[in-house]
Order: sequence, then C-alpha cells, then structure tokens
Amino acid sequence: MPASSGGHRPAHTPEVSHHKPTEVARLTVALELGVLEIDCDTLPTETREAIVATHPRPDFNRRILHAVHAGLAARPGSRSAM
Repeated sequence: MPASSGGHRPAHTPEVSHHKPTEVARLTVALELGVLEIDCDTLPTETREAIVATHPRPDFNRRILHAVHAGLAARPGSRSAM
C-alpha cells in the first residue's frame, strides 16, 4: 500500500466516476457539491440558491445520516459496518 494512504486501503477511487458516462459524472459532481461540499466555492451563489429553491432539502442533515446508517446496516459484518 502506498505510504500516502496512511496504511489504509482506499475504499474506492472517486475520480474514476468523472470518466464514466455523462449521467454518472453529473451525479458524482452533484453529490460532491451537495453532500460533501467539494468545490462548493466554485459555484456562484445565485446558481446554488436557484438549485436549492428548485430542489429543496428539508431536514437534509438528519435524513442523510439516516440513509448512510441504513446503508451500512444493510451490510453486517463488512468492514464499513464496523
């Protein structure tokens, strides 16, 4: 394993999805912007506000945590569930 990984095996290679079909790349960028806030500062405020107005996310923080928890619970015994 590369020293830069801190001895941990990478869970996945997120950059690969940017080279997939358009729909996958768009979904990846949306996830990175909306959930992970990656490159969020590159999106103009007006654009971000228009997106949120069109696609509101009521109670987003609680709902995303519940979804992640449910996804991990569906894989008992996996390394990600530990």
